[in-house]
Amino acid sequence: MKLYDFKLIFLAFTYSAFIRFLMCFVKFNRYEKLLGTRNHKSPIVQPRPDELVHIDRIQKIIYSVNKYTPWEGKCMVKALSAKWLLASKGIKSTLYFGISPDRNPNKPPKLFAHAWLKVGDEFVSGRKGHRRYKVVNFYS
Repeated sequence: MKLYDFKLIFLAFTYSAFIRFLMCFVKFNRYEKLLGTRNHKSPIVQPRPDELVHIDRIQKIIYSVNKYTPWEGKCMVKALSAKWLLASKGIKSTLYFGISPDRNPNKPPKLFAHAWLKVGDEFVSGRKGHRRYKVVNFYS
């Protein structure tokens, strides 16, 4: 493993902890600025081959790190950690938030939420199941 990977693992772990702390203890409107520019998408430009290498590494590290954290590292934690790691490499991305109603008629209605991150048309996180969700907000 290269020094670059150790740095990414350390940053992914640190970002994951910080994001989870924010989600648990800070109101969303207080940290919304950290997500990027609201209702603004990054340009839909396909990543260059050298950027694809970074995207792939960051994607693998985000998923690996969040398996071993003592806190819950679900879609928003992964997507925002990846966004910050990509930004440190100068790679622009768009963070999407979506909601989906529970369609079970035997239970009280509730909403499910999901977050995913894209660079151009490439998914960095949250690809699985994203089509079930209606986009309600996005940040670049």
